Amino acid sequence: MIVVLSWGGDDANLQQLAQQLELRGTRFVKRLNVTIASHTVCMDAAVQPYRQVLQQQDFARLCTAMISGSGGHKFLRPQMQ
Repeated sequence: MIVVLSWGGDDANLQQLAQQLELRGTRFVKRLNVTIASHTVCMDAAVQPYRQVLQQQDFARLCTAMISGSGGHKFLRPQMQ
């Protein structure tokens, strides 16, 4: 088994997890160094303030094409197709 860990969170806990995975036969544990702990409970305190800022913004419909970074698919507004 191969496991990739995004190192966002408590370093000691993640290091312990990596060691346990290796002891259980994981052949390769890859540590991804990230600058912030996004997508972890470490960001929970930021959710409400961020939501409040977003609720104060005016959003408009998409007026330009967007290209997916994962599959290269083009997304357009219905009028543009």
